[in-house]
Formats: sequence, C-alpha cells, structure tokens
Amino acid sequence: TNADTRANAFVILEGERGKTQKMWLNKNLSNPVSFLAGQEDDFQITTDFNLGDLMFLTVGHDNSGRSPEWFVDHIKITETVSQRVWYFPIGQWLARAKCTKRVPPSAGVPVRYAIKVFTANEKDASTTSKVRASILGSEGESPRWELAISSEHEIPFQRGECDTFHVISAKDLGDLQSVTLNIDGAGQYKEFTVQKIIVHNAVTKERWVFGPRERFSRSHAFHRISTDRVEYSVSVLPAEGGWSVTSAPSLLRITLTGQDGEIRNSRFGKVDEERGIGGGRNRFVYLFSSNKGDLGDLKTVRLIYKQQGNSSFAFDISRIVVTNMSSHARWIFPARSILNKEKTEIALTPDAATSYRTILETHASQDAGCDHAAFIRLTGRHGVTSEIPLIHAQRIFERKSVVSTDFIAPLLLGDVSVVRIGHDNSGTTPGWMLENVRVVEVLSEDSWQFKVQAFLEYPFTYTDVVPLKPVRQVYYVAVSTGNAEGAGTQCPVTVELYGGGVSSGPLLLVPENPDAKFELVSGTTERFPVVSTVKIPEIEYIIVRRGAREDSRNVVEGKQGWLLERVVIQEQIGNRSWTFLANQWIKEPALHRTLTPVNATAGSGMCKLVITVKTADSRGASNDRPVHVELFSEQGMSSGLMQLEPPRNSATKDGPPKITQRGQTDVFQVSSVQDVWPPIKAVLTLDTGKKADWQFDWMAVSLPKEEREKRLKAARRKARRAKKQAKRNFRQQQSKDETDSEDSDPELEGIDENAEKMDRLGAAEEAVEILFNGEGQWLNNKAPSLSIERADPLPCRIQLQVFTGQEFGAGTDSNIFCTLQGTAMTCEEFKLSKSSTHSDKFERGNMDLFDVIFPQSLGQLKNITLRSDGAGLASSWLVHKTNALDCLQGIEYMADFEQADLKKGQLECTKPFKRVSDVKADKDPSDSQQARGPRKFKVKVTTGNEKGGGSDGKVFLTLISDKGEQSGEYQLKQSLNNKTKFQRTNTDEFHVPSHGQQALNMKGKLSKISVRYDSLMAKWMLERVVIEEEEIVRVPISLPKRSTTEGSSNDTNAATSAESGPAESASNIQAVTHGVTDSDLEEAEVFTDKDGLKYKLVNRINKSVFIHKGWLNRKQRIAEIDLWDGQLHDYKIIVKTGNVKKAGTDGNIRIQVVGKNKLMSGVQKLQDSLEKNRDLFERDQVDSFNFVSNHDLKELDHIILYHDGTGGALNKVEWFVESVTVVDIVRDRKYNFPASHWMGNCICDHG
Repeated sequence: TNADTRANAFVILEGERGKTQKMWLNKNLSNPVSFLAGQEDDFQITTDFNLGDLMFLTVGHDNSGRSPEWFVDHIKITETVSQRVWYFPIGQWLARAKCTKRVPPSAGVPVRYAIKVFTANEKDASTTSKVRASILGSEGESPRWELAISSEHEIPFQRGECDTFHVISAKDLGDLQSVTLNIDGAGQYKEFTVQKIIVHNAVTKERWVFGPRERFSRSHAFHRISTDRVEYSVSVLPAEGGWSVTSAPSLLRITLTGQDGEIRNSRFGKVDEERGIGGGRNRFVYLFSSNKGDLGDLKTVRLIYKQQGNSSFAFDISRIVVTNMSSHARWIFPARSILNKEKTEIALTPDAATSYRTILETHASQDAGCDHAAFIRLTGRHGVTSEIPLIHAQRIFERKSVVSTDFIAPLLLGDVSVVRIGHDNSGTTPGWMLENVRVVEVLSEDSWQFKVQAFLEYPFTYTDVVPLKPVRQVYYVAVSTGNAEGAGTQCPVTVELYGGGVSSGPLLLVPENPDAKFELVSGTTERFPVVSTVKIPEIEYIIVRRGAREDSRNVVEGKQGWLLERVVIQEQIGNRSWTFLANQWIKEPALHRTLTPVNATAGSGMCKLVITVKTADSRGASNDRPVHVELFSEQGMSSGLMQLEPPRNSATKDGPPKITQRGQTDVFQVSSVQDVWPPIKAVLTLDTGKKADWQFDWMAVSLPKEEREKRLKAARRKARRAKKQAKRNFRQQQSKDETDSEDSDPELEGIDENAEKMDRLGAAEEAVEILFNGEGQWLNNKAPSLSIERADPLPCRIQLQVFTGQEFGAGTDSNIFCTLQGTAMTCEEFKLSKSSTHSDKFERGNMDLFDVIFPQSLGQLKNITLRSDGAGLASSWLVHKTNALDCLQGIEYMADFEQADLKKGQLECTKPFKRVSDVKADKDPSDSQQARGPRKFKVKVTTGNEKGGGSDGKVFLTLISDKGEQSGEYQLKQSLNNKTKFQRTNTDEFHVPSHGQQALNMKGKLSKISVRYDSLMAKWMLERVVIEEEEIVRVPISLPKRSTTEGSSNDTNAATSAESGPAESASNIQAVTHGVTDSDLEEAEVFTDKDGLKYKLVNRINKSVFIHKGWLNRKQRIAEIDLWDGQLHDYKIIVKTGNVKKAGTDGNIRIQVVGKNKLMSGVQKLQDSLEKNRDLFERDQVDSFNFVSNHDLKELDHIILYHDGTGGALNKVEWFVESVTVVDIVRDRKYNFPASHWMGNCICDHG
C-alpha cells in the first residue's frame, strides 16, 4: 500500500475563540518532498488571532496530483509561544471521494502501540483485502485502525511473513484483553489466516501475545494466550569459501541450552516448508519454538551432523547467531569449525563482547577535516555503550576522507537506534564537518547507515543521529508493444535497472488494478508502477526479461514471442525520464534484452511545452480517467510519458477542476521534458478502467512565450554568424591583388539573401504551433492508445474572441456565422456554435472564445465577416470588437466593429483586421488614463476580534474623494468569500458598485469614507476597511535623446507619466512604479511618444486603508473614517482613579482620542499597565498605558472613555475616574482632562 500523496494538503483549526480558514501546508521545514510514506513533516502556520484551546482539527487535500490518496497517521500541533501541545490521532485514508477528516484532540498523552501480525505459512494464507484492527483493554477500547503501512514489507499480509504496524491510541488502554481484525472482503484473496498477533506498548514496554491460529473472512477476535511459547531464530553463517556440498545435508540437530532450560529441533538443513523462514548459499536460517518458555541467557549451542547416503559434505562454520524473537535478545557463538565425516559434533559458547566497525566519511568542503581525538557511543535495543575512542593509523580526519575503525563493545546491543559521535576539542583545528557514519556488527554483518551533515565545533562538539530509513524509489515503466499480428504476450515481464554500480534487481511488472490480468496487447502502451529498494543515481542501462511460458496465439509465421517496441521509465519524484528503443522480438532461446537509453534527461536538452487538448462536443465524450501524452521528434527521440493534469494551485473549494469534459478545451503547462521540438508524432494513452471512454477532437503543442523568444534570438544570432562567415569565406577566395570595393557583388548579394532567408525560416519555425487532429476518434478499454502523425501542410488554429457591447439589449439569441479572409485563401462560412467561456453566448458585456481549425494556413488575416440569421426573440446584436490569434504564425489581430448593430435589414457586417501591435502603436495611451469612465472598487471589511463583535445588521458605504465629490450610498449585500458576513475576525470582500447598483463616476482620489450601520438590537465592531481600485499607469523606461542645451530641462519635463511629475531621476520612476511587479513590467508593451520617451502601460492596484477599531450601535450608527496616512503615532495615557468609597472597578475600559483637526484615533482597550499593577483602576491608584493612534492628531481636542458595564467576580461595576492625562511622546506635550465622574455601562466624553 502506498501512503504517499502528491496532492496539496491543508488543515483547519477550530478553537474556543474562533475558526481559521484553510491553511495550506506548502513550506516543509524538515524534508524536501512532503508526505512520503513513513515520513514526519514539519510545517509552520500562522493564525490571524489567538484561537485559545483547540477543539477540532480538519485535515484534507484537494485531490490533485497523480496519486492524491493519502494515509494520515497522526498530527501534532505545538503553539510556539506557550509550547502547548495537542495530539490529533487520525489513522485513516483520505481518498478521492472522502478527502477530509475532522477530529478532536486526544484527552491525554497518546500512546503508541506496535501491532505485529504473523501470517500463517500455508497455501492461500495471505489476503489482498483491507485489514483493520481494534484493541480492547482494561481501560477501554480503541477505534478501528487500518493496517496499511508495514514496516517490513511493501505488500503486507503475505504467506509466512510478519508485518509490524505502528498505531496511536488517544489514551493508555491498560492491560490488553483481545485484538479484533476486520477485513472488507475486497481483492482476489478475500480470506486471511493469522498465526498470531503480538502487541507492544511503546511507553510501558509491555508485550501481549494473542491467538490461536485462525482463518476468517470477515471479523475475528484474538484473545490473549500464554506467553510460555517462545520462538528462536538460528542463523548458521559459513566461513570464507562457503559450503562444500554435493547434496544438501541430511540431518543436522541443534540444541540450545540456557540458564532456565534446554530445547532441540528435529531436523536442520533443507528449509522446512512448514516452519522454516529462509536459507541460501550464504547462510542457513531456521525458526523453531520452545514450549518450555524463555530459556534465559543462553550458555551453549550444540550442532550434531549425521550423514545419509553417499553425499560428500564439508560444513565450514564461521559463527552462529541466535535471536529470541520475543525479547529480541541476541547471542553470537564464534565457531571456526568444520563438520565432516570425521568431526560430526561441536559445542559452542557465546562471546560476551561484540566487535563493531565504524566507517566515517568527512565532508568535501574546505576546512572540513580535523586532527582531534574522536569518540562514538552506541545505543541499542539492549543497552548503551560508553564513549569509545576511535583510534586509527592516520590520526587525522582529512576532508573527503573515509576512515574505518574497529572497536569491542562489552555487550551485544541488538538493533542500533542512536549514535553519538563527537570529539574532545583538542588539536589545532578542532572543527569537524562530518558527512556520514556507518556502523557494522562484524560477526552478524548487520549494518546501520547514519546521515550526519553537521559541523562539530566548540561548544557543540557532539551530535546524536538516528539511522536512515530503507530507500524506496518509485518509477513508472511504460512498455510499448509493436503493432504486428501476434506481437503481444501474457507471459510475466521483469525490468532490472542498472546505474552507478548498483542494481535494483528484477522488478515484476504488475497492473495498478489488482483485479486486472497482466497482458501486453499489440499496438498499445501499458504503464506499470515499480518500487526499487536501491537508490540508483542515474539509469545507465536496463535488462528486460520475459517468462518462458508461450501462448499459442503468439505463434505467427515463425515469430513466436513478444515484439517490444520501446520502454520509457519515469521517476515519480524529480520528473526525470529515460527512453529505451528496442523494436525486437523477444522469444526463445534469448528471453532477455539489454537496452541503453537514447535520451537521459538529467538536466540537458530539457524544455517546457504548452499542450492544449479539445474534447469532442458529443454525448458521452467526457472522460474521468487520466490521460498520458508522448511526443516524438523526427530523429525518433521521445519526450517521455506526460500525464495531463491541472496545475497544483488551481484547486477551488469544490475540489480540483475536471479536465477532458465534453466540449471543453484544456490547457496544460508541462515542464522538464525531453526537447523534441518540433514534434512529428503524438501518442495519446488513456488509463483503462471503469468509465474509460473519451472522444478526442484535437491537440495543439506549442512552446511558451519566453521559450519561443529565447529560441528566436538564438536562431537569429546563428543566422548572423552564418552570414558573416559566408562573407569572410568569399573574401578569402578573392585574388590577393584585388582590393575590396564598395560596389555590391552579385555573389555577395546572394549570400545576404540566403542569410536573411535563414533568419526568416528560423523565426517562423519557433512561432509555429503543431496541431494534431484526432477527428473525433474514441479511446476506451479496447483501444486505449491513439497515434497521430503531423499533417503536411500544417493545420492552422484560429482563436476568435467576440466582444458584445455593454448597452442594454446588446445581446442576441440568434445564430452567428463567420467568414475569415486571408492573403492565401478565404475560408468557408462557419457557425460560432460552442463558446469556451460562456454557456449562453453573445450576452451583454460578455467575451466569447471560439477555437476554429482549418486544414491549412489562411495567410495573414485581412477581413472578417459576421452574419446573423435573425432568429430568436432577441434577434438584434450589438458587436463591439473581435480579436483573432493565428496560433500557427503567432500573430494577433483586432477588428473594431464600432458598436455595429446586426438587426433585421442589416444582418451582415464586414470589418478589416489590424495587427494588435500596430493598433497599440497608433493609440495615445494617456487618453485611456484621462477618461477612465465608471469606476469599480473591491471593498474588504474586517470585523474586530472582540466578544460579540460580529453582527447580521445592514451596512452601507459612502465614498468621498479629495475633490469633495461624494458617491451615493451603497449597501454591502453579498460577501464574495464568506457565506455569513460580518462575523468576528472575518474579512469580507464586496464589489462596489455590485450587480444592479448605480454606476460610480466620482473623480479624484479617495480621502474619506462614511460607514452607516442599520440595526436596532445589535452592535458591530468595525476594525478596518481596505478599498482596492485597478488603474492604468504610464511607467517611463528611458529619457529622450536630446542635446544638453538651454531649455533642455523643459523638454525633459514634458516627458512625464500620466499621474507623475518629471521622469528625470530614478526616484521619480520608482514612485510611478509603486505597486507594479517586475513580471508586469516585463510583459507590458513598449511605446514611444512624440518626444522620443519610451514607456510602458501596466495595471496597478491602488489600496486605500481606513482604520476605525471601534463599535457601531444604535447610539452611534455612522462612522466617518479618514484615509490612513500609513504612520503610527505614540501617546502615553495616565489614568487617576478617585479616592472615594468603591471608586475602583474590574470592568473593561476603552479610550478614543480626538484631535482639533477632527481626526480620531481607534478605540483601544486599556490593559498592560506600565506600573505592572496586578489590578487596574483601583481606588486612589494611577495606571499608565502605551497608546498608538493611526493618525497624527496634532492638537488634542477631547477624549472618549467607554465602560462595558462588567464587574468581574466581585461585581465591581461602577468606576469613579478623577482625571486622564494624555502625553504626546513625539512633541513632548501633556494634555490634562479632569473628569471627577462616575461611570457604569456608559460612554463619557471629556474635553
């Protein structure tokens, strides 16, 4: 089971004070690739406010990527300030259908359990169904956990194997009583035979065994059994040279003697199919049980060999390793003995000490080596060593060096879990950059790899590291079978990968669907996932093997076997791909082929592509299965298999967008593929399975704009170099006596013409879009692949944009027909039937997009004719303009219809085309800036983070400009981003004016707004209002080329932007470009005015911020808020409580300061006294507070105090305030406001 996911993940936190929006987990702090199986990933997220105690967590993904299914074990959240921790146990798959999970936190500290499931070693004992487990203990019952990720095996629950699963319980279940397994009955093997189950508590180190052996099909409860039965594993390792055997040993008895008893087995040698677990030429391994319980510490092991028959046998033993499978204790018995006819029995004693070898790899960077005394400390399952000095001959750890040292440990540690490596800070260069450490147990040959990558320098002279997890590298293998009779096969096929001196071993090709039968059909491409446990840096060659079983259908004209066309291997992570061409029959006696790659895409020859796919507009043409594309160049090079999927950041709240739907045109950006431009052939492959039916219309392949311009420049440079070289060669052929004349030479002119022709051809080639026309062919389970050759001449695709006018009644219900006239030919009239942008086309103010395919190029477009048939109720149509993009030549045209009205009596109109670049050059861009027309704003309203701050009342907004003009009052009705508007801490977005509201023609810049709150019962905390407006600005990029004479400054001052002063200095230009990104400037067109000044027109977002931080209620319904100047002004507030009986209060006090310039600060709560007073506003007490205003109030006029009417636990509500002093820290002024006033639930205004 693959728990990885390539989807975008998110979390939603719900606390006692509110709920966050979706927070995407994008920036991984611990790993380069997120959400791999068995991996823990760390992310840092930030909330807009303090959530308090977390109540729920929602985790999910957007269903994007190749394999979005995701198994989440648990989530741990730590608050960085208070270091408070919440644990959320998940233990569930997040699939396509159910991609979110909402869980509460665990009540206490979770407990991790390790569940070991032993599958019986008998026929049909394994299962392919999903297995879930629950545990019943004395303290309660756990939820059902899905046992999906095995620590030992890629595919769990196989015959004779033990699989370990780590699960997390919300609490300690106490003394365990039973374990219940449930299987869903899916897959080929629907029953399951379990030998036993062992559960470990990782906290208390307790262990329980459950049994007995049982075969079941749905559910079964395994109860705790006696732990007297203990299993031992005995490994007999040979000396160098191995065994000398003519036939396997007949009888070999083993006797284990411990301090608490003795056991023996009956037979050893040939692996016992009932109880043995493995064997081979390097060692014999046997597993047998003790019914007498644990033998304790082993004292001796005795081997007795009895020869049978005439077999010649020599048994040269190096050592014997015995492991207690329950306690994981291990004993090593050195032997160096030979069993043969003369010597048939040996008795061995264990070695108390154990030899270890460490291999230290120093980093290759400068000053990485050192000359200090290093040490190591090992922590294993059965103990910890002391700090052991690492002594070697050189005594210096040079950079890039690999040093091996041996040492003796006083005990056998078992599996090494932690290594401490460090030094004593001696020597001249004590710093040490250590790369890797490898620890080898010499006798058992077990090894552990540790990745350090740390610089050990005083005071951090040591580091603790844990071993690396086993490598798991996933590849996708696409196998193409030749299109010949009998070319397919049903025989098993394996692929073995070689590179960097290592091999992956044979990898069996198994279909992704476990119920599907393996078969390679002629003329198709099948895709298989394979997993390599060896990391291969670069694939150098592969070996493809076919099984020996033949199919009678494969015997055709003496060509029996399998016709392999090619193999494409692609990484799951990294997107590297390798293509191997074969075109060979694989048949007996040679059932394997060694293939080398024709394109190793490891960083060279890569390119980006834009692929546009159109699905046919007919019933049932939609498709829900993945689609793959492979492109080929004229040289036969392959791009590799590319899966068409939407961008990872294109998901919406309704999930990822659907592709290849009926009549839909999808655009895909593909990066890091082999450069096959221009492609001559395309192969489309549809993943087989349910609902695998897709009607394909056409596919267009092009280069991105930046890639196309880069190649165009390179082609022109190449043409210029060729031109210069041709001229140079021509002059060298002239006679030495002849002199170069200025008159043109006919031959030289011919060279110039050829170079210019090469320049034009290079430019045309880079601007071409290659179109592959599928003509409505179907792809399904019977025919999942489609191969399309590039047509000659090249087809042409025209993207036609039709703009309908903005006036009332401009739309139409009539059928619209179009005719395009070009320099090469005029097309036949065609109907504009299916718009890619709107289901109801040609409506008021809409832009409709149509893709039109022509068998060949029309040349440069000259005219366009639109005709209406006058049908329908609303037959008249007001056309604004049309744009046409010739995708073959990369040229954009525009035709201005000048609000032509197609109605009865005049149903046809013809207009000439102009290139868009020419139209932009003729325009005076400043005109659009001066006459901007109706204005549109986006308003963002933020509700404050105060208790009861939200509201469901009506809110109205009035805009006021710096020229004194005032807009009408607009109601903020429908929030664009929240279902319920004006909720606590939420930011709601609105369009002003919205649909149906009066247009806004106000002039000038915003300087003030008026917010009116209409509600009789409720109140509302308004935090701030942000208003955004998009406008066109003119950005100068150079000054006019004029001589420096008197009056030149006036000429320079004339070259200014539409809204800025003279563009003479970099500071002025920077002011104009405020709010404009570099990408906007790069993509914008360059213009030149009559004075020679070059400039660009770009769109800029102007933001106006209005900060209030105050309440609106039925007493104060209107708030006039000035534009925030972007500065904060500091004040100090000194509050004196009166010296009368019960003058103090425990209520919440807020203050607002008003200046004589009519500017008002926000309403701020008085808390965090500068005197560090524990209780605020007590009798005869002075409290000081820092106060920040959003405006420079200058001369203060009066203050407003607010009391919320609360009194705390002692009900101290009323408050007698004697005076308030406000200190302007910047101007060093004091303003005293005497009060001598009682306050309860009221507002107090003091001048």
